Amino acid sequence: MQQSTKITPIFQDRLAECGRIAIKYNLILLCEGACNVITRARQGSLRAKVWTEYSKAELLLKKPPSDTDSKSGMKLNTLQKQLEDFERRVEALKVLDRVMIANKRLADADIITEGSTLIWNIGIPLLKRTARPQIQKPFQSAATALETIGSNEAVLRVSLHLELAKYEIDRDYLQNAISQLRKALDIDYSLTIKQIPGDLKDDDDPADFQRPFQKQLRFLLKKLQLKTNLYGGDPENVQD
Repeated sequence: MQQSTKITPIFQDRLAECGRIAIKYNLILLCEGACNVITRARQGSLRAKVWTEYSKAELLLKKPPSDTDSKSGMKLNTLQKQLEDFERRVEALKVLDRVMIANKRLADADIITEGSTLIWNIGIPLLKRTARPQIQKPFQSAATALETIGSNEAVLRVSLHLELAKYEIDRDYLQNAISQLRKALDIDYSLTIKQIPGDLKDDDDPADFQRPFQKQLRFLLKKLQLKTNLYGGDPENVQD
């Protein structure tokens, strides 16, 4: 343990990378070992610490769920297991949201993209109206970070802005939703003809398939603009 506090920053980076590879192949104990060593290091590498927090977030979801309640010893039912998964995902998103602050200092585009992708993937099961408040802050952090570096992950960025717009719509903050939709529409995420999945029919317009989010984004934007205009442009006056 004493020796592990003195490892060099470059060795920490390599060890943190090993931890990322280990969790990819479900080598949980190896990943946990790498995380523990880097956590104890005195002169920490910021890159290694960011990677380690990514691994910790994934470890929350990779560990097998409990079959019994820790207090009562009774077997957990399906609903209780789903609740446990929900709580783990929320905690993992909180970890990743905190890391995005460190990513501003690190300014490594690849690591920012990796973290933003993790946030999206972990948050997907929470894209329900009741759970959406849990993803708002980490999704906003990811969207802002990707915008700052001018990321080419266009589909990911559009997806984040769209879900953030839906969150604002649920709260009746329509101007905020309009802002998110406009940001999404400003991103060029067009697919080439070869990238379009499936075969186009003779009467298909390729443009409808090259920007698959376009119709939904424009429909929502038009609907919100009409709604805000109807009530004098003040979202606080809007009622369902």
